[in-house]
Amino acid sequence: MNQDVKIIESDALKANLQETSFRVEIPKEYDVLLEVVARFRGLESSLARLLHEICHPYRNWKMVLPHLRGFVLKNMHHYLADENGPECLRLFAGFFVEAMEDCKETGHLLGQVVAAQMVWLEKEGRSKQRFWPKRGNLPEAVQGTARRALPWN
Repeated sequence: MNQDVKIIESDALKANLQETSFRVEIPKEYDVLLEVVARFRGLESSLARLLHEICHPYRNWKMVLPHLRGFVLKNMHHYLADENGPECLRLFAGFFVEAMEDCKETGHLLGQVVAAQMVWLEKEGRSKQRFWPKRGNLPEAVQGTARRALPWN
């Protein structure tokens, strides 16, 4: 079996890669998300990659959304158990809101964003009683953020 790989040289591809290549800066406000999972190396590096993609000016929600959805569904218990949980929930909700705003024109993708957020909020609501019995109403941490994304606002 021949495993030779042909490399295609393309000036257009090179120009496109140069044009879309950016040094991505992750805002300091997201540090709290990393701090909560800092003791779990795999989670921290997975979240760092996710934040890099979310903060990229040419982010592709079709590619990013499955990673965001998976991360929040699998790891929300770490955030709910932390004193910074409400702030983390607000930030994660903000990512879904950004995705909704960016995908308003793409009905199919917007539907996927809304569905992912609803699954996450439903799971968070079920988990809240176990992790946050005395810490107040967590949905308030995301209500204001979610209101901004509604198409009729």
